[in-house]
Amino acid sequence: MSNLVDHQIRDLCRNMGLVEPFDPELINPASIDVTLGNIIQSEGLICGPAELRTRWIEHNLEDDEVYKLCPGQFILAHTREFVRIPSNLEANFQLKSSRGREGLDHLLAGYIDPGFSGKITLELHNVNQRQAIYLTLECALANFASASWKIFLSVAMQLQVVI
Repeated sequence: MSNLVDHQIRDLCRNMGLVEPFDPELINPASIDVTLGNIIQSEGLICGPAELRTRWIEHNLEDDEVYKLCPGQFILAHTREFVRIPSNLEANFQLKSSRGREGLDHLLAGYIDPGFSGKITLELHNVNQRQAIYLTLECALANFASASWKIFLSVAMQLQVVI
């Protein structure tokens, strides 16, 4: 398998809708960054009264909200971008090293099959023992009327040719 390079990824984004919305500033030499969507699911209560038990609690973040990811906490989230992987490619989804140095971990569920279409689910874990990670959203004014959500958490998606 070989990785695609920046101009190939850019062409796929422009001509096939690989990543939408597409921001050319997020292209790297052999990957493209994607951003975190505004819906986060945190673990709910599994003990206590039956009416309070739930597996997941959904948080819909607004542009001025900050999500505090506590030490040891695990959440599910998704990318803001919609991703379309062509049938002759596969993708490997990896957290950027700068986010890893903050204590954020993306669990080992990063393989994306050929032909996948949708938002990528993120399994995020704060591995710090004493320090919270603050996920801050900003309202990014894009080239369309409504606001899109962008977070400072970026992940790299490497594309590889399937032979």
